[in-house]
Amino acid sequence: MAETLLFAVSGAYILVAPDQNIIWYQVFLGTVLVCDAAVRLFQLALAGRKRREAG
Repeated sequence: MAETLLFAVSGAYILVAPDQNIIWYQVFLGTVLVCDAAVRLFQLALAGRKRREAG
């Protein structure tokens, strides 16, 4: 969970404050990190819901 939140914050920061020299790379990396974090949070939510339904 902590890693997922770190990815989300890092990705958002990279998207907001890109460097002029490698802007294309930073925008791509920030997008990937934010999307990865969103997918991980969705998976964690589904796993928690399944545990509650089974338990």
